[in-house]
Amino acid sequence: MHAPDYADENNVLNIFSESKKIKKNSLGVLMNCIKFCKDLNKFKSKPISLVVSFSKKEKNITKEKFFNDVKKFIDYIMKKFSVNILPQWLPPFAWYFGGSVPVDVFSHPDDLKLIKKHKIKICMDLSHFIMSCNYYNLKPNKYLKLYENHFSHYHFSDANGFDGEGVLLGKGDLLKRINLKKIFNKKKLYVLETWQGHILNCENFKKDINYLIKNII
Repeated sequence: MHAPDYADENNVLNIFSESKKIKKNSLGVLMNCIKFCKDLNKFKSKPISLVVSFSKKEKNITKEKFFNDVKKFIDYIMKKFSVNILPQWLPPFAWYFGGSVPVDVFSHPDDLKLIKKHKIKICMDLSHFIMSCNYYNLKPNKYLKLYENHFSHYHFSDANGFDGEGVLLGKGDLLKRINLKKIFNKKKLYVLETWQGHILNCENFKKDINYLIKNII
């Protein structure tokens, strides 16, 4: 399950916000998601995973403390509700509120060092990751191989540059820079996130699925 990225109509989700209102609204959104996950758990033996975008860090908080706080929150939710929270890998610029918002957590490939240090499992969004590597001019395969044990779940679609999300597979930088054949692991879950794949009788979903069958699977 994927949690909303917004706490309300004016703010992105931020459970660590210094604003009591934003923090309250953010926790309220997540608790509704957690309750829904608990209902889904009635039909599944393993804990439901809830993908969450932790995209906001207060300026006076270090990354070290931020990732430590995220880990504590994940452990608390698992212990109390048996719901597995997976932070999502994010792009360097997120398209929130119709514009491009800078993101400085779960977005720089070097953040994976802190993810490993604090033993956090994440949802690796490959479209977001390729944009991160493009922006910071880093080699994606190196990081994907080095930290693969921390990726419990994958989202994937193609992207161009550092903010060109949503192009069809084969039309962007993803397959030029990442060896998808080496990434696919039958023990992990992969979700195809074709941009607007549902419209026109799922036309773009069909294009991406056909591309996967011919070139990857």
